[in-house]
Amino acid sequence: MLARMSADTTDGLRTPTTAEVPGLLRELEASGQSLAAFAKTRGLRSWKLYKARQRLRGSGSRRRRSLDLVPVTVVEPVVRSAPIDLVLASGHRLVLTHDFDEVLLRRLLGVMASC
Repeated sequence: MLARMSADTTDGLRTPTTAEVPGLLRELEASGQSLAAFAKTRGLRSWKLYKARQRLRGSGSRRRRSLDLVPVTVVEPVVRSAPIDLVLASGHRLVLTHDFDEVLLRRLLGVMASC
């Protein structure tokens, strides 16, 4: 055996040591037996083999999920100012957003002034 065997208990079954588990799982896979039958024929308690196999398969409670990384591009944030609220003497009100067109605004003010 690879490591010292754990002590026998009153039921005649023993718990495999941590060092034995990888080799036992390889033997289990090669045997074609169910885990319960494999453990029984070797006088082992099956719970540790079940737990180890779950961890290897990724179905245990401590399962690690693989992450897919994707490239990202970092850009400067767009600073958006508050809208400008323009109230003309005539009582007309214009609300200008951060991306207003200055040329268009000048033309609009000229038209409104002539009214």
